[in-house]
Amino acid sequence: KKIQSLSYQSIAAANETMMTDKGIACVFPFKYRNKWHYSCDQYEGKYWCSFNRNHKTGSWGYCKIKASKNRCTDPFDASKMYVEGDRWNYGCNVMECTHTGLKRIPKCEAADKTCKNLHADGYSCRIGDKQHSNCLCVQNSSGWGKNEIVSGDKATVITGSGGAVVSMCVDISSGKKYEQGQQWTTSCFTYKCTATGGQLLQAKCQQKDGKCRNIGEKGFDCMISDKARANCECSKDASGNPMLVATFEGRQITEVHKKTEVSTSLKMIAKSAKKTITSETSSSSSSSSSSSSSSGAK
Repeated sequence: KKIQSLSYQSIAAANETMMTDKGIACVFPFKYRNKWHYSCDQYEGKYWCSFNRNHKTGSWGYCKIKASKNRCTDPFDASKMYVEGDRWNYGCNVMECTHTGLKRIPKCEAADKTCKNLHADGYSCRIGDKQHSNCLCVQNSSGWGKNEIVSGDKATVITGSGGAVVSMCVDISSGKKYEQGQQWTTSCFTYKCTATGGQLLQAKCQQKDGKCRNIGEKGFDCMISDKARANCECSKDASGNPMLVATFEGRQITEVHKKTEVSTSLKMIAKSAKKTITSETSSSSSSSSSSSSSSGAK
C-alpha cells in the first residue's frame, strides 16, 4: 500500500493537539519513509498521523479532522500555509483553502490588468508581445485560466494544451454559426454568443429603408403588415419587444417583433488536431425575433 501525497494537509491549530480515533495524540513532525510530516497525511481517503517521532509500524491512528480547522500548504511554496477560508492569488488565478483541501478558481488577465472570470469573453488580452481583441477565458487541463482568441468562425487556442469547450450559436434565420464571444446583427436585433447560449443585446425597430431606429424615435417611414406607413414610432410592448406604431384612417396599427428560440450547442476546439468536434448536447433559449431569429503499509 502507498500513501498518497497531497498538496494540502489538515492539521490542528497552533495551540491545539491533534487527536486520533484511538484517543492518542499525534506527534509532529514525524518521520516516515525518510520524509518529515508536519501534519496529518492522507491514506485510503482518510488522514493519519504517527504516535512516534520516528514512525514505527502499527503505531498510528486516523486524525479527527472535524476537531480542527483545515490548513493548506501553498503547492508552489511549502513554507507558506493558509487556514481554511483563506484565498491567495497567482496572477489572476485564485487559490482557496477549503475544508476538503485546495480549490483553484481559474481567472484570466485582460490587457488592462483586470481579472476576468471563467467564460468571460469580448475583452482584450495580451499573448506574448501582442495584444488581441475578442478574447475568451477558458480553463486549461491543469485547472488554471487561460486566454483564447475568438476570430472568424473558429476559436484559436493560444496558450496551454488540450482543447477547450465553447458555445456555438446558430442564427436560425440565416443558418450562420457564431462562436462564443462573437456578436452579430440581424434586422436590427443584435446578439452575442455567450457561455450559456445566445443572448439578445439590443433590439431596435427597422424603418422602410432598412435602417434601425431606437426605442422612442418617431417620424420615420416603416413597413407594417407588408405595407408602407408614414410617421411611424418605435415603441415596445409589455414584454419589452420592439413595436412599430402608426396611424391609419384614424386608428392605431402596430406590429411587434417577438423573440423566438436561439439554437445553441457545445463545441470542442482541439489544438493539436486543428479541428472542431461538435457535441450533440444542444439546447435552446429565447433570444431572437420573428423577423430575425438567432441563435507501503504504515
